[in-house]
Amino acid sequence: MLWDTQIIEKIKSWFNRTEPIPNPDKLCLERIAQVLDLIESRNKEGLKSLFSSQALVEVNDIDQQIDDLFNFYEGTLLSCEYKSMGESDSIVQGRVKKIYFAGFYVQTDEQKYKISLKECYYDNLHKDEGLERIVIKKVESFDEPWASGFKEFGIFIY
Repeated sequence: MLWDTQIIEKIKSWFNRTEPIPNPDKLCLERIAQVLDLIESRNKEGLKSLFSSQALVEVNDIDQQIDDLFNFYEGTLLSCEYKSMGESDSIVQGRVKKIYFAGFYVQTDEQKYKISLKECYYDNLHKDEGLERIVIKKVESFDEPWASGFKEFGIFIY
């Protein structure tokens, strides 16, 4: 099948953007540092501001979810270890959207957690970039499996 030249040019134009696409490895490390700092300082508005506008629309009770997260997280941060990162790209009707999924082992002076983040870090049409999901799970050991079975948007506590 031969591609129409106009279609090819349209697809190419979707990837044209004047500002550079962020590096997801660097971004997820910066983001977890921000998230942990905001949790420990109990800064609800700061944490809320990291979420994409779509996430804030999709989640009716984000304020309650943040309060629940603050109540769940115990202790003062001792260490945070970057464990995994994956990426996903989608193109729908000219919208190029790039998402990363990152996992961290977090140790406080009171508890161990596995925390995963999902963030849209590039959206060429809507510029709706920001966190979409935080998942946090208390663990006895970092060998325990990661949490699963959660929705696309919000804060999920296990």
